[in-house]
Amino acid sequence: MKELMTLSTRELHRLKILEQVMNGTLSLVKGAKVLNVSYRHSKRLLFRYRREGPCGLAHRRRKKPAHNAYGQGVRERVLTIHQ
Repeated sequence: MKELMTLSTRELHRLKILEQVMNGTLSLVKGAKVLNVSYRHSKRLLFRYRREGPCGLAHRRRKKPAHNAYGQGVRERVLTIHQ
């Protein structure tokens, strides 16, 4: 069973624009301008949307910790010092 994915407002906007491009009601050049991305990046988004569907537009780092985040041990030490 597939996992349920929630899209942000920005990702939903991209989805609507890319659907218009797929239907032919909007060109990819104009879609790129509406999305405020380059033509090349809009081609990448369209390719990923065709390959993976709406979940392909979700941010890739979603639900992953930041690279510069401190570990759980540091967080616990700070909280004990603060108390």
